[in-house]
Amino acid sequence: LKFASRCSAPSSLATMVSHTWRGRRGWRCNGRNVAATFALLCFSTRTSDSNFSLLPDRAVGLRAGPPPRSGSIARRQKLWRRFKSDCAELFSEWPPELNWLQVADDASIEAAGNATVLPIFPLSGIEWPGSEVQLNIIDPAYRRMYDDLLASGARRFVVPFTRSLPGGRVRYAEMLAEDRRLHEIGTVLQLDDLKEVSGQTGDTVKYVAKHSVRGRARLVRLLNPSALFKTDERGNKIDYLRAEVVLLDDADDSDEEAFNSSSLASQLDASWKELYSLAEEVDEPRLGGREAISDWVARLSTWDLAQLWQQLQLAVRVSREQKRVLGDIKSWLESREEGDLSDPSLLDASSLPEDLREALYRSQQGVPSLGPDFWEPLLAIVASEDALGRGRLLVRMAEEEVRLMRTRSALKDALG
Repeated sequence: LKFASRCSAPSSLATMVSHTWRGRRGWRCNGRNVAATFALLCFSTRTSDSNFSLLPDRAVGLRAGPPPRSGSIARRQKLWRRFKSDCAELFSEWPPELNWLQVADDASIEAAGNATVLPIFPLSGIEWPGSEVQLNIIDPAYRRMYDDLLASGARRFVVPFTRSLPGGRVRYAEMLAEDRRLHEIGTVLQLDDLKEVSGQTGDTVKYVAKHSVRGRARLVRLLNPSALFKTDERGNKIDYLRAEVVLLDDADDSDEEAFNSSSLASQLDASWKELYSLAEEVDEPRLGGREAISDWVARLSTWDLAQLWQQLQLAVRVSREQKRVLGDIKSWLESREEGDLSDPSLLDASSLPEDLREALYRSQQGVPSLGPDFWEPLLAIVASEDALGRGRLLVRMAEEEVRLMRTRSALKDALG
């Protein structure tokens, strides 16, 4: 009501509430959401009705637009993101918001005079802040990028997530249009060591580069998007992407202290321990142990915890895929009355149908096919504003996995 007394946009308020009651995507039509809508609208429209556009388009189905450049608007949007994080439980029915930059084979543009411009190295994976990364540099485009980094003395570049072809190659000209996009938030890599290995690799790999991940950046504008489409006769990229970016301030340690002292840390500890017990029951990969889990949750940053979670989920996916493939092979063998699969090492893979042979090979490589259901929750963590937001997402994902594991355990007990 205090907000309402200062709100000068009653027509916008009526519009917002009507959108809520029409059941826009991700909203349930209940009193809590109407109350939340009311507060948010008053928060965002205290000056004039024109500021209704400050609210995120996803919340009320409004027209999307470029990020505003006004300082006062930028401050309001920062406050909005913090307010939404603080009220995450109230808005729990919202799916994680992911923002993407769609990429087209367009002409190059000039950077604004005061913009921060950095090289962009898209990868089909996530490099977490605080970690170390080693890359083998093969493409002419990235050989040139590292040469430019050395020549300029500027050793930073941004790694945003993107989809890729099988095998991890990012070749937009060969990819579906809906896959030609970059996640808006990327991590910033600092080049620490560069070793030339052309002689040892027959020039297949020119550099082995070691980096530390030093934070995040928001992509604002791509300056030469065609770089992601152009390749030489061997299919290698010949130019690297550049973009205007905004470096995000992730240096506040009090953020992590707020998570460690919150109930979220104890919730995460309890969920991970329950997952450990359930994984033991169904013989799936699990974290190091109950004592290790307590130590990690108390000591590690939310970035480190997110990386641990990704590693665990990847190991679980590999294990489940291998079991599924072996189950399919066992069913095929039984249908042909050729025995069982008690010792997979004795299996003659050449006798299998082509689809089973390929599935077996992929599962043995330990690189499962990972879709949006794997990556998007992790990307939501990358985009979170603070440690509390990252902690909430980690707790939610752990609780979802606990529910799934309970079901798997119950099925194992029922079926033997």
